[in-house]
Amino acid sequence: MLANHSFCTTYLSGVVTYLVGGYHASVDALAAHPTSRAGS
Repeated sequence: MLANHSFCTTYLSGVVTYLVGGYHASVDALAAHPTSRAGS
């Protein structure tokens, strides 16, 4: 039970990190794009 809980916590943490990392990467890519900067 404890090991399973630890695995679930680690898995969810990894998923959240992946989603947040991908989100920030997308934002950085859009921010670096000249047309997006001109549009905003």
